[in-house]
Amino acid sequence: MENERESLKAKLDRLIELTENQKAKKFRLPLGARLFAKMKAKKDYVIVQYIKTNGNVVFKMVPIKDNTTMINEVYHEATAGDILRYKGLPLIIQPEWSITPFSPRTHMKETVAEGKLSSAEKYIINRIKMDLVKKTKFNVKAVGILIFILIGAAIILSYFGVI
Repeated sequence: MENERESLKAKLDRLIELTENQKAKKFRLPLGARLFAKMKAKKDYVIVQYIKTNGNVVFKMVPIKDNTTMINEVYHEATAGDILRYKGLPLIIQPEWSITPFSPRTHMKETVAEGKLSSAEKYIINRIKMDLVKKTKFNVKAVGILIFILIGAAIILSYFGVI
């Protein structure tokens, strides 16, 4: 029984090591979207990340006509402000339950109104870093001036033969 526990522990340790050593894979578009994206992007096509109501995501290439796209017999808006870029290709994030796609501008306004901006956190962290840098620069200057004074005093004392 004790040997089994040791072997299970060894197996568990090996499994933990394997999962820690795995690198995160980079996101890649599905093969169909990658093959035709560059050709169709020039012909008013856009990559649509279509989010279904059950949570599944499907990537499609659909044409834009009169600022709309048709997906599953339903028209959805596709204005210039709603089109994102992925590696230089046009992309729209479209929920199935809405006729309007995800809009970065609208989302930004909502985030500002709710006070949930991450940039405020970045600003505070950068401010703290700048304060630390300013304090260290002052100390470096003080030490430099002190060294300069000591070297000058040593030269003067050696001139008079004290040292």
